Amino acid sequence: MAGRPTRTAAAKAPQILDVALDVFTVHGYQSASMDMIAAQARMSKQTLYRHFGSKEQLFVHVIQALIERSPMRAPAPVGAGVRELRALLTAFANQLAASFCDPKTVQAFRLVISEGARRSNLGQLFYEEITKVAAHPLAARLAVATDRKLLSVDEPFEAAVRLIATLKEYFLWPRLLGRPTDPGNARQKRIVGELVDEFMRAHAPRRKRNAIHRGKPK
Repeated sequence: MAGRPTRTAAAKAPQILDVALDVFTVHGYQSASMDMIAAQARMSKQTLYRHFGSKEQLFVHVIQALIERSPMRAPAPVGAGVRELRALLTAFANQLAASFCDPKTVQAFRLVISEGARRSNLGQLFYEEITKVAAHPLAARLAVATDRKLLSVDEPFEAAVRLIATLKEYFLWPRLLGRPTDPGNARQKRIVGELVDEFMRAHAPRRKRNAIHRGKPK
């Protein structure tokens, strides 16, 4: 589209990123063009390039904006006891579950999955952004909890990825497969609580884990 935007790209950034996500989803990353996005955002292509650099960088900004607008935040610092640790993990897991239920998150995952096979670095960019705000901060908290003998986690990053993957199984994958049922707040909290308890039992300090095994009937 020729013509000048009525406002600057910086002021219109949230709208531009929403438009870009819609265009990417409808047309696919490869077929979507900066011309399409500029036209729907009612701004010139030159302005779009000036503020976002390239289509790939625009996609990165789209993913970053989704993460920033989601309820997902870094976990709180690890407290002194197991009860505080469980509260920390539960709060973080509930944030992740809410984020995975968000239609925009589902839209982004669908886009990356559909395009990933043809363009591998698109999936890599997405993975790096997700792990930056979810897996790495969680892994750091698991490492601290292990140092304080609240948990026993040999590979904190791998453990963090497994917990996040389990939450995806319950809250994201049904939506990706066209079953967008709302679990409801009470059921979501119950599922999250059960998953956190299972995770903490699996990574209980070794002395406690051995005591649990010794107490099992043979």
